[in-house]
Amino acid sequence: MVYYLSEYLSINRIVKIGDDTQDIIVRDWKDFLIFLYSHDFYVTYILWWEHIFIDDVKKGGETLGGGGPIDPFDHRFFFGETFIEHDFNEKHTRADIEQYIEKTINQYKPYVLQPSFTVKKRTM
Repeated sequence: MVYYLSEYLSINRIVKIGDDTQDIIVRDWKDFLIFLYSHDFYVTYILWWEHIFIDDVKKGGETLGGGGPIDPFDHRFFFGETFIEHDFNEKHTRADIEQYIEKTINQYKPYVLQPSFTVKKRTM
């Protein structure tokens, strides 16, 4: 069982953009939210990245994303930073975050969007 955020990220992070509390892109955002909220973390900010096929850009294809890191698992793709973002606070529940993510993914279809998370540990 994984108890620490850094341990979780060493197994599940796709690409490192920020540190262990910001700009976190993971393989399975739903699993990540379950981990966060069961370990007293909460989401403070989501920035969206588009998973872009590099050849589409070379051919002049339309994208939402700008520059960004190569996908380390498939070098034919990169993550392009978008203008889509949203702030959250400690009062937002995991369900609130999930609903926002699903709504945003559907709103921007057919673009393949991936959320990155900035998180904070709850203080007692």
